[in-house]
Amino acid sequence: MRWLLCPLLLCTLASAQIPDVRFHLDLTGALVAVDNGPAKLELYDNLGRTSTLNLTFFLEPGLRAYASERIQQIENDPSRDPMEEYSVEDPGSWRVGKQFLPFGSGQILRDNVLAARGDTNLVFENLKITAAVCDGGSGLEQGVVARIGNRLGFSAAVGDHFGIAPTSLDFIRLPEDTPGAGRGWKQAYGIDASHKSGIFTTRADGVLLESGDTPMDRDTALSDISESILPNKYQSLTLGWTHDDENGIDFYRVVGTVQFTKTTTFAPMVRFRDGKLYDFTLELRVHL
Repeated sequence: MRWLLCPLLLCTLASAQIPDVRFHLDLTGALVAVDNGPAKLELYDNLGRTSTLNLTFFLEPGLRAYASERIQQIENDPSRDPMEEYSVEDPGSWRVGKQFLPFGSGQILRDNVLAARGDTNLVFENLKITAAVCDGGSGLEQGVVARIGNRLGFSAAVGDHFGIAPTSLDFIRLPEDTPGAGRGWKQAYGIDASHKSGIFTTRADGVLLESGDTPMDRDTALSDISESILPNKYQSLTLGWTHDDENGIDFYRVVGTVQFTKTTTFAPMVRFRDGKLYDFTLELRVHL
């Protein structure tokens, strides 16, 4: 699939008029303290949010090209690719390139890999359907992923090595603790739901991971429920609970956000694992 993407990008750019180019910096500086470990300063946080340099090209007729490069690589990332995303798309219809796979709400299983994606709607139910065929290469994610639904959604992924990205499963592990290439699961099934009422937003996710690629990757189920309070557009507070069924462990998190300026947001987070402090993060986000 890699050999197809570069000619597609070149042909798309060549056939278009001079594109409208947008540059964007998404900077995340996080002071992270892990239980029984020293504090450290990273350009990504413990939920897999990374600092990126982004370029967006608005092409003719209505196509969009996008590239996003990480400023700091996440340690032990099995892909070893500095690019987080790069793709060409017809928004709402199709997308080809490295991208986050359409699984659940993107909160638990959030793998990014080279893929061809299509989006459509069932006319009689107006249900959104998103499907992608992915191939990250040897030892990385390969297979088919799909999600159907709107506020209530059902997802499935069948193939190899799902769940190994440092941006996946970060509710129960640190981004650096990805198991690496050749690991992961052959099957993943999920359900997600969200509901908003006034200043309250409730989200629920469940993921079943089956058929591990190695004996160390045992079947497991993860469930997450969170409640967010947004009293205004400048502040928010999120309380979350994640249960790791395979290990019988509960994780609790408290995440706040305070927007100081139009481009600067402060976001502290504290997490507990079975009632004991797991990690603490002081995060500053700058959008330019």
